[in-house]
Amino acid sequence: MSDAQLPAAGLLARMAATAARRAPPGWDRATLTQSVVANVRRMLETRLGSARCQPDFGTPASAELAYGYPAAADRFRGALARCLARYEPRLQNPRVAFVETPGHELVAHLRISGLLQVDAVKSIMSIEVAIDGAGHLEVRG
Repeated sequence: MSDAQLPAAGLLARMAATAARRAPPGWDRATLTQSVVANVRRMLETRLGSARCQPDFGTPASAELAYGYPAAADRFRGALARCLARYEPRLQNPRVAFVETPGHELVAHLRISGLLQVDAVKSIMSIEVAIDGAGHLEVRG
């Protein structure tokens, strides 16, 4: 059988992909949410290109947001969205948006949202991120 005749994904690959999108048995929504928030924090704290085995893991340096705004904001948002789509399969259809916050112009606010599946129930999850000019992160989920 040639490569052109092989199925796109075998049964085990499809099963693994489906299982990766679900919570492990016995996990409740709060535990799963904490795990996803911790992973998002890791993504935000890792500079793009610094993980040798996964060069697309992470985000650009947050200092770039202050110096290259607004183009840097689009690059940052895009990099985070791609990283979420690839490395956080439990958060389905992730969306990343900058949020304007009056009175806090020196802090970048992001909202990450997507669907989280616990058992057979899907619900919307939202993560709020604040990044100040010094690069300090505040992540709430």
